[in-house]
Amino acid sequence: MFTVGAAYPDAVIESMVVTAHTDHFKIEQPVTCCGSCLQVMAEFERKQDKEIEVLFYCIDGKILKVKGIKNLLPFVFAEDRLRLDS
Repeated sequence: MFTVGAAYPDAVIESMVVTAHTDHFKIEQPVTCCGSCLQVMAEFERKQDKEIEVLFYCIDGKILKVKGIKNLLPFVFAEDRLRLDS
């Protein structure tokens, strides 16, 4: 997301897929993002003023589909009064 934001500042992300792989064991449940990644995703969502649909996927397993990062990180940091341009 950092690369997209830097190289394509007007790009809109509508959906994304998150998955994981290891050679040490079989991943049987979808793996979610860490809190730091979710915060970055939430900030991208706010910037583009459009929710992102996220699919969490694992091979031969179920798929979790979530619309909007606030459903994953309900207490996302978002304080408009702290912006430099306000």
